[in-house]
This record gives sequence, structure tokens and C-alpha cells, in this order.
Amino acid sequence: MRKNKKKRNIYWYFISMIFVFIFVDILCQSIPSLIAYGINYSKYGSELLFEILFAFVILIVMLLFKNSYVFTEKKMKFKDSVLLGIPMLVIIGISLYGNIMSLSEFNIFNFINLLLYCTFIGIAEEFLCRGWLQNEFIERFGDTKKNIILSIIFSATIFGFMHITNVFAGLGLFETLMQVLQATSIGVLFGSIYYRSKNIWSVVFLHGLYDFSLMIGDINLVKDCTVGTLTTGITVYTIFVSMLITLYYIFSALLVLRTTDLKEKNKEIKDNKFVVIGLITTFILMMLPFNLFVEGYDEYQKCYDYETKLVKSYDYEIHYPNYNSYVIKNERTYEGIDETELFEFSFVRNDDVITVTNRNTKDSIKLEYKYLKNFIVIKNAKTYLLVLYTNDGISSNVYYSNFISDNNMSNDKGYLNEIKDSFNDYYELPSIASAGYITFKNDDYKYPYFLGSTPNGFMLDMNNKLYILESDSN
Repeated sequence: MRKNKKKRNIYWYFISMIFVFIFVDILCQSIPSLIAYGINYSKYGSELLFEILFAFVILIVMLLFKNSYVFTEKKMKFKDSVLLGIPMLVIIGISLYGNIMSLSEFNIFNFINLLLYCTFIGIAEEFLCRGWLQNEFIERFGDTKKNIILSIIFSATIFGFMHITNVFAGLGLFETLMQVLQATSIGVLFGSIYYRSKNIWSVVFLHGLYDFSLMIGDINLVKDCTVGTLTTGITVYTIFVSMLITLYYIFSALLVLRTTDLKEKNKEIKDNKFVVIGLITTFILMMLPFNLFVEGYDEYQKCYDYETKLVKSYDYEIHYPNYNSYVIKNERTYEGIDETELFEFSFVRNDDVITVTNRNTKDSIKLEYKYLKNFIVIKNAKTYLLVLYTNDGISSNVYYSNFISDNNMSNDKGYLNEIKDSFNDYYELPSIASAGYITFKNDDYKYPYFLGSTPNGFMLDMNNKLYILESDSN
């Protein structure tokens, strides 16, 4: 029996334990629900699920490779090891302030979702690159000064190239390569902090907080900002800024390493003047608004702003027609001539192509769209609204045409080309899960409707203006 426990009042201890278990029970019930809600309904849902699974897999790998010591071995306390990243904390503070000040409103569910997402990013990627890879390199190839530095660089390089997959998420190749460069330098800093402190939770915290500070400004955006066409000026500026950011984090890593005993018997190097001067210089240069002198940079970043339309939940109904073919038929009688003309147009989808055929003349055209998901035809009085949408897994484009009407149908060959040319406008949306039309009470018009994967609902009005729908509880 252990006798070193301080004696307490048994009744008070009993009551306190009841409250502890109630709190733990509530926590265990609420956290899975919170995570499930975040995955299904809030922003970054699928990404959060991926990071949770990624973290779990990496944890299993670390245990299989007998790296469990990573969680208990600590040279420095959490607070002290976090303070090794003061240069990064400065950038985090600036980013947090700027992005929070730019928020026009606050979405608590997206905030919690982002917080969980960044937490699991930090856990998964730091367990992998620092907890496992960096330690594996040092254990397998020795802990000489050269091998320690190489191990930090190699694990950081792997960390950097993990971001190359962003090119498949819609980011341009050039922008992705710049991100790889910056991520590698950040990895060197994380690796240096981890080697000196042996506190994996400090780099998990810094990593998660850094990503959170950059992403919080986008939590209210339905579709995140993207970039446009590169010009020579923008290319030069982007390379210049990326090099500054890279140097800033390299100098920060050097500052950590130059005061760390890298397994050599000689005394620690204390002269950091050059490193500190380089760190301060790169920081000042990073803060200068060089982009003001780059022509077209303001238009380079494209952000998507959707106007909100408030609707009462009991006032509308959503319909999801499902078909791979559709036929428009019409019969027109010309007064005074006593003549009737028949019109019959078919729309048939086959993979990424919709073939439009005039069944009377057998003429046809093809509407070709990469990643074509579906199409719908909506009949409103005497007009037809044709809607196609693509989905590459990340975002969607909605193409529409209200050209066809009962009054303007023609069997002339050029009419099919006019239909094709009428699809000259489109909207860029987040990934669309399904589409159809929405109807309102006391309104016979059928409005095109799109359900996003987050989910967000979008609607085109009579003038083809896009709105994001928001329920009005009043």
C-alpha cells in the first residue's frame, strides 16, 4: 500500500471524484459529436478526417518502430522549448492580429473545426517528420555534428515535399514549389527546436498555431482565395519574398543550433551576432510592402464573395431531378399561314460530353467540359434554363444558359451553335454534391439550386445572379 499520499477528507474526495467523472463523461460524449459535426457540416471537414486518420497511422508506425520514448523524453519544459521559437511566435502574432481584424463575422463551428484541424496537422506531421523520421536518421546514421544537421535537413526536406500534393488541390505549380521551399525552412526550425528540447509537444503546438494563424482569416469564406495568372513581376516578387521567408526561418534555426551541444566535446558556440543581424534584417525586409511596386499584384489573388439571401426554412422546397438525357419538345403554329412546325432537341450526357441533337434535322453539337458531373434542364413557363456543373473533387464550375425559349426555337443549323455559344458565363463554387432547383411559396419560378459538400446552398435568381442561401430563424 502506498503511504506517500497526503491524507484528505474522504467525503470531500468522494464528492470531487463524482464531479471529475461527470466532467470526463461529458467531455467523452461531446468531443466525438463535435468532431463528427465538424467533419460533416463545417469547413475543412474532409481534411480534418484525413488528418485524424493520418495521425493515428503515424502513431502506430512510431510504436512499431519503438519510438514511444518520443512522448516521455524531454530535455526542456514545454514553455521553455516553445520560447525557442520566438521568431516564429512573432510571425504568428502578426498573422493572428491581421487575420482576426479582417473577419467581418465569427462562425463558432468553423472556428472549432479549424482549431481541431490545425491541432491534428501539428500532431500528424510533427510525429512523422520530427518524432519518427528525424530520430530514425540520427539513430541509424550516428549522432555526430554532421549527421545531426543532415538528419534535421533531410527530415525537413521530406516535410517540405509533402506539400507538393497541393498542386492537386488546385494550387499552381510555381506557387506550390515556393510553398515547398518555405515549408522546408520551417521544418529545419522545427527540427532544431525539437533536437535541442526533445519536447515533441512544443513543435506540435508551434506547428498547429502557425497554421491556425494563417488560416483563421478564411474561416468565413465559402470558397478560399486562389491565385490568377503569373506575370514576370509577380514571379520575381514571389521568389524574392519566398527567399526572405526561407532565410528568416534558417536564421531562426541557426540561432537555436548555435547554442546547442551537437554531441561534440568542444565548448558551445556563443557568438550569435551574425545570425541575429541576419534574422532582424530578413524580418524587416519581410515587413516592407514591396507588393505595392508590383503591377497587377492586387488582381493576382482572387477571392470569392457570395452575396447572402435569407430564406425561411418553411417557405421553400428543394427538388433534385436525376437524368442523363432530356428532350425539349415544342409545336409552333404560325397564324395566317396555317402551318405548324415541330421542334425536338435531345440532350444526352456521356462522360464529359453532352450531345445536343436536333431530332428533326439530325444535326448535333457537343458540349465538352472536363470533370463534368451532371446537367439539369429547368422549364419555366416558356423558357428553359440549361445548367451544367463540373466537380474535380475540390471545386466546381457552374455553366448556365437561358437562351432556349418556346418563341425562339429554330430548326436552322446555326441554332445549335447559338445554344453552344450561350454557355459563356459561369460561377466558381466549392465542390458541389448535388444540384436541382428550389421553389418558394407564392412563386411559380424554379430557381437553379446547388448543394455544396460543406454543406452550403447556392441559388441562381431570375437574372442568373448567384446567392448563398442562409436560413432566417425569425
